[in-house]
Amino acid sequence: MPKLMKIGAATPYDFQASNLTAYGGLLPVAAMLEKLGFQELIEEQVTIRRLTTSMPGFRFVLAMILAL
Repeated sequence: MPKLMKIGAATPYDFQASNLTAYGGLLPVAAMLEKLGFQELIEEQVTIRRLTTSMPGFRFVLAMILAL
């Protein structure tokens, strides 16, 4: 089984790979949001009054944005 890599701003990517998954196009978007400090911005500006049990508030906002 191949080792899973954590995707972040430093993850290399190109568009020449033959085995690009359907989610491969989200890598540049995720890298851009990480470089812009999106997590810190959301945590500072968005007030979440209800504690979530499935994922942190930032992850929920990020999932909604990536789904768009």
